[in-house]
Amino acid sequence: MANELPQDVITLETAQEWASNWNNQGASFLSKNALKAFLIPAEDVQGIISDDKTYHIRGYLGLEQKTDGTLEPHMMVVGVDSNQNDMIDYENGYYIYDFTSPCPNTCNTTAPFINSAK
Repeated sequence: MANELPQDVITLETAQEWASNWNNQGASFLSKNALKAFLIPAEDVQGIISDDKTYHIRGYLGLEQKTDGTLEPHMMVVGVDSNQNDMIDYENGYYIYDFTSPCPNTCNTTAPFINSAK
């Protein structure tokens, strides 16, 4: 794998750690935090769908353990092929993208289906 990854791409090892944190602590995190949505950069989606072998996009939830002990939610997204297999191959440009702009913090206050005030 190249040393320099594209913007918003994380390593497989980071994705595995965050996914494990979500599997072990996600329910507890949600019981104490109001996670409603993620702001997804169009550039990242374009990076995933730019290959004609990408038929779907799959999102995974993750939690990053910060140095101060807090948890930060993440949405990790990968391209999916026609057989519904995740396309993760860093040598060939199939990456795991990290969407780290959760709502609250990036909520749309005018969306008719979400009450970001709570």
